[in-house]
Amino acid sequence: MSLQEDEVASFLWGAFLNVGGSISINLGTTLLKYSHNKAEEQKLRDKERLDAVLISHQWWWRIAFFIFCCGNVLNFVSFSFAAQSLLAGLGSVQFVTNVIFSYLILGSLVTPRILTATGIIVMGNVLLVLFGNHEDRDYTQRELIYLYSNTGYLVYLSLTIAAACSLHALYVVLQRKLAEGSEVTGNKRTFLPFYSKVEEKFENDDDLPAQRGRTDTYELLLPFCYAAVSGLIGTLSVMLAKSISELLRVTLKDPANDNQFLYPFPYAVLFGLIMIMGFWLYRLNKALRLFDAIFIVPVMQVIWIVFSVLSGGIYFQEFVKFDLLQFVMFFSGILLVMIGVTGLSPDKDKDQKGWQRETESVTRPSRDPRSPLKAENKMSFWDGNSDVDLLKLTRSRTRSDSSCVLAAPFSSRFHL
Repeated sequence: MSLQEDEVASFLWGAFLNVGGSISINLGTTLLKYSHNKAEEQKLRDKERLDAVLISHQWWWRIAFFIFCCGNVLNFVSFSFAAQSLLAGLGSVQFVTNVIFSYLILGSLVTPRILTATGIIVMGNVLLVLFGNHEDRDYTQRELIYLYSNTGYLVYLSLTIAAACSLHALYVVLQRKLAEGSEVTGNKRTFLPFYSKVEEKFENDDDLPAQRGRTDTYELLLPFCYAAVSGLIGTLSVMLAKSISELLRVTLKDPANDNQFLYPFPYAVLFGLIMIMGFWLYRLNKALRLFDAIFIVPVMQVIWIVFSVLSGGIYFQEFVKFDLLQFVMFFSGILLVMIGVTGLSPDKDKDQKGWQRETESVTRPSRDPRSPLKAENKMSFWDGNSDVDLLKLTRSRTRSDSSCVLAAPFSSRFHL
């Protein structure tokens, strides 16, 4: 087999493992959601018995978690066979399988909008496979260290750090400005919509439209800054994961004479991977608690894809040999993937209607004397600042329903 044939075979193996891992991650995610749904149903039927039963003790949950872990292992292995810039974009195939699994397992509604967005993602992935970097090479720890001195990567890393610091500073400023127009709840970890409070505060003010417009702008910029900082730093974990995968591959080829783990560099990379992965998971889960999933989920996913492709392409110099056609078509594929992912975001109008129905069902007094909601607690939602508590309750349930995804350093999906 020639060198070119070896590279093609390695590329195909990497793509196959990555797609298989992405499908497994999504299947595991969907089954985890299914197990949580079943647990809630059982808890409603027999609340006293199920209170002491952990979700992790259910066999559905264990199977789902095993499949999810296997998917992440496959994704990790795939990085040693193909370019990171290709695999980072190709991982979006899980958005396609999410539609299928959600329909078959969870009974989710598949709308024409979802089918259109899914088709766009498929077209983007086809372009990525056809015009992505198909070269295959092994990296030793010396070569990986040398890549850190590459001028292009040093510039990218410097800009990344500067952008992350600037966006975080802007986030802090916006947070303070928003706090001036919002009701103090005493819970610093919870970001609440406050446009109604602004209207109440300025109801007799002629400047209400200007205040509302400024508030809307702040509410868009705040989650975007949070997501951008998370993505700029968090996606470095993909590059570190590929580095570890490459070192393992070189070591396994000749463990006696070419053991890359006899040097301190791999352990420094592993430490960095663990730290950045922890930062990414923390920020992702906090984002779902702080912001509306209708906006934050697609933003986080798009940012993850973009910066995973850029960081890998620049560090491993995967764009160097691109000609003009390959460059245009590859990034057209990335653009199609981002458009498709954005199209898969929940419909805001439908989500608001569902939230209103859920609010009515929660606040409507129960006529059933056997209802666990006692008479003295029925109006507790509306005592003092309890309208805020109800808003938090219903919105948090909406977030969990519309963002059933899981986080991993090799995947852009996440879950609360």
